[in-house]
Amino acid sequence: MNSAALRQRGLDKLRVGRNKDASALFEQAARLAPGDRECWYYLGVALVRSGQFDAAIRALDRAIRLDAGFGQAYFWKGRACLYGGDPRGSLSSLRQAIRSGYRSALVWNSLGLVLEQLGDWEEAERSFTHAMRADPRDSAAYANLARVLHHQGKDERVGALYREALKLDPNNLKAAVCGLLHLPVIFRDREHLASCRARYLSGVDELSSRWKSFTGPGVRLNDLLSYDAFHLAYQGGDDRLPRQRFGEFYTRVLGAARSQFMRSMPQRPVTGRRIRIAYVSHFLREHTVFRYFRRWIEAADRDDFEVFAFHLDPLEGVYDDGMDRIAEHYIPFRGQISAAAEAIRASRPDILVYLEVGMYPRHMWLASMRLAPVQCVAWGHPETTGLPNIDYFISADNMEPAGADAHYSERLVRLPGIGVDYAAERAPTPAEPGEFGLPPERPLYFCAQSLFKIHVDMDALMAAIAVRDPEALFVFFRDGRPAVDRVFQERMRQVFSVHGLDPEHHLFFLDRVSAGQYLRVSQCADVMLDSLHFSGGRTSLDAFACGIPVITCEGDFARGRQTAGMLRQMGMDEWIARDTADYVEKAVAIAHQPELRGRFRGQLAERAPRYLFGDSRPLEALETFYRQAVGGTTGPGA
Repeated sequence: MNSAALRQRGLDKLRVGRNKDASALFEQAARLAPGDRECWYYLGVALVRSGQFDAAIRALDRAIRLDAGFGQAYFWKGRACLYGGDPRGSLSSLRQAIRSGYRSALVWNSLGLVLEQLGDWEEAERSFTHAMRADPRDSAAYANLARVLHHQGKDERVGALYREALKLDPNNLKAAVCGLLHLPVIFRDREHLASCRARYLSGVDELSSRWKSFTGPGVRLNDLLSYDAFHLAYQGGDDRLPRQRFGEFYTRVLGAARSQFMRSMPQRPVTGRRIRIAYVSHFLREHTVFRYFRRWIEAADRDDFEVFAFHLDPLEGVYDDGMDRIAEHYIPFRGQISAAAEAIRASRPDILVYLEVGMYPRHMWLASMRLAPVQCVAWGHPETTGLPNIDYFISADNMEPAGADAHYSERLVRLPGIGVDYAAERAPTPAEPGEFGLPPERPLYFCAQSLFKIHVDMDALMAAIAVRDPEALFVFFRDGRPAVDRVFQERMRQVFSVHGLDPEHHLFFLDRVSAGQYLRVSQCADVMLDSLHFSGGRTSLDAFACGIPVITCEGDFARGRQTAGMLRQMGMDEWIARDTADYVEKAVAIAHQPELRGRFRGQLAERAPRYLFGDSRPLEALETFYRQAVGGTTGPGA
């Protein structure tokens, strides 16, 4: 059989999805006709579809050597690089495809997705705009553009773009989920928050009622990776029911296509061997989540536990703090998410622990599956997942209110104290206020949280402080996304103006700085204001390590009680405000009374090293829970 006939047979196999058979036929054709670019090209396509990305790149490179202007070959090489975990290689190939004249909506969409993954949101926006122009009926382009606009805080067109995407393709899962459930990064006021929450709750109900419509042919399952419900946690409400309903929807849709990952897994006997624990996170690097849970991995009792750490999509060139030494088995994983699921399951963990679910979309995809007999989530994002396949939520006793079990779809495990053995930051030399343009003579109230974390209920509270303290200066850190900064600043100016205050006199915005510079400038604060409803975590821990007074008011849920839990652990309950009026009273008093600040700082210097940092009790309790979980009994507080 000649090469043309083999190639035709390969195309027939490719059309019906028999990719491995097609690969074998194209490979035979390429051997017979090594100078035929089409044979190498189609071999590359078949190999990409078979998941053999390195081999695909080699085949496509052969096609490109035969024709340096072969745009389609560059496009498929870009896909192979992306799926193989090389987004920068993908970016280079896709740009070369466009330079070669191959400028379909598919190419522009693919380029935009890679740019989005690399964090170049403005260039991604331009690419998706090109995709819409290349094919005004391409539903994916509208949904992709909506998503990147939303991430940048440019919400004006987002809803209309998602609606247009759904009109063009009613099965567009990305448009349906993101269109119904997208939440703004910053809320304009209380009414805006309430209306967005009502729309979200209605959207969850609608998705739940029509989940089967997203399980047929033509549905792009990877569209689920476009949504993470991150901003829901910052509204201050009880999120168990909406999280649970969305979690059920997500699991049903994914399970319809990936049923092999949904089956229950019996616990293997652990007699005579170590218990196998697998931790999964994208954030196994210099990141808040890793700072919290590093000791869970690093200090595990290696006589009893065999520890795996799966690092999803490690960032190129980002310091991972020697993870290969910290974990017994360190597995950095780049590539398709289903392959990650297979790799985790193949490691046969007895217990699988996600350090957080809610901050990175691929965590939710995996956490919706059954990859281990016992599956847990830690409090890296302190809110229930709502996912049926997560068995336990591992939290901290000092952060949970009475009756907290009702806040979780999982069984709640309360570890002692704040649940982690956190290593204190070494306080650097404090900055002089003038280094950052801060007036040294003014009382400085630092609001160090990300702007999206500062709840609208904080606005009137800060205005009340300014009424009591006419020289108060509130110091914020810009988000860095111009649209987000603009909405927040407009919101604050409006509230201060309503209270008869001059916003320009009271509001000061710093650019984002490095972690080291942040610790220096934060020590200029007379008092740090903890955010309502979702309090500081690492921000408060680092403030206490640097001797900075922090005033807090407990919320109804663990996410709003983190700072209070830290103060309680140090026996410093007096600095926990009873209500917002007491919060204002305490903040102004600390800002204006040096002896009060000195007492707060003195207590921190004495008690934080003894009671807050280097606490080994949580790890001991965690490992007791692990032993009990594989033995079928309950863990501490469960």
